[in-house]
Amino acid sequence: MNPSSRTPEGQPNRCPLCGKDLRIEPSRPPGDAPCPHCGQLIWFDDTEEPSLRDQAGRLHKLAEHAGKQMAKGNFDYAVELYEQCVLEDPSNAQFALALGVATLAVEKTLRNE
Repeated sequence: MNPSSRTPEGQPNRCPLCGKDLRIEPSRPPGDAPCPHCGQLIWFDDTEEPSLRDQAGRLHKLAEHAGKQMAKGNFDYAVELYEQCVLEDPSNAQFALALGVATLAVEKTLRNE
């Protein structure tokens, strides 16, 4: 695969749901755009970095979404989401435990195939 020779255009941001970094051009006004990875509506703001409280809320929403993916049987995707939670908050035992459970589910699925 050849890398793009263009510089990405748009404003940098991070999806509050899937946590992926992105660079897209929001609509003006109101300053929103859908995440190209998961479709979550993202608001662009030119203010300071999100607070720790905002980050914790985002991680809990991400973990909640991962739990829904587990319930649907999307174990690989759930592992990715839980990994992101653990990387951003390694001291959170709930995230680490959920990642372990999701990883075991993936392994069990692979053994049954």
